[in-house]
Amino acid sequence: MEFNLLEEFLKASKEKQTVSEISLNMYKRDILDFKDFLGQKSYEEANRDDVAKYIKFMESKYVENSVIRKVSSIKNFYKFLLKKGIIEESPTEMINMTRKEKKNVEKKIELNELKSILDCCGDDEKGKRDRIIIELLAETGMQITEILNLKISEMEEKDYRSFVIKTGNEYIIVELSQDSSEKLKEYVKKYRNNIVKDSYDDKIFCDLSRQNFRARFIRYAEKAGLDRGVLPHMIKNRCQYERHEAPYEKKDELLKKIREEYFRIGIGDD
Repeated sequence: MEFNLLEEFLKASKEKQTVSEISLNMYKRDILDFKDFLGQKSYEEANRDDVAKYIKFMESKYVENSVIRKVSSIKNFYKFLLKKGIIEESPTEMINMTRKEKKNVEKKIELNELKSILDCCGDDEKGKRDRIIIELLAETGMQITEILNLKISEMEEKDYRSFVIKTGNEYIIVELSQDSSEKLKEYVKKYRNNIVKDSYDDKIFCDLSRQNFRARFIRYAEKAGLDRGVLPHMIKNRCQYERHEAPYEKKDELLKKIREEYFRIGIGDD
């Protein structure tokens, strides 16, 4: 019965055609993890105290973003059970997860600065390489080392649509937009082997170190006339700022608007 309820929820979510396969797999894992915590209790028997205890348990094990995501999965599952009439009251009804306020927000790059730097990358192979790296940083909010460590074999396995990052004991699935996916694939197929020394190295950007990229990024900023010391990590700071400013439920919508703004001012154009 428990498994059937979960499968019905996943099927209904998939039929809406607004949830990716990756998100569905995360829903399934999150809800099964909650059932493991409940032990002998069924989903229908869970109460608010169970959810509160589970959140406290997760806070000692996972980073904040992961806790919020897992709670969101559980809330969506119970909304489904409530709508189906399987339960009369959701144990997550009064649960409201918000991010802790962050003080001393670090300097973040501005959109016009990002566009100016991208405009200076050039159209040769190395310029295309640097441009796609910067665009990936802007879209994903990942660290430069995480982007530089992307592997061809792993990206090909997922058709360049996503990659996995390990943070502590947690694995995070990072999805790419169709535009970024196509550009990254094109770079690997058409341009990469023209500039790398070892074409058999599995890392996509094996010819670059963090220090090398940082130096090139600074030169682009100088060429663009930016005189306030713009650095690569400020791209991640902007992503964190944007995500922090919006409620979790509107996160996907916000990221979509950010991406649309990037493309509006020219980021992503050939």
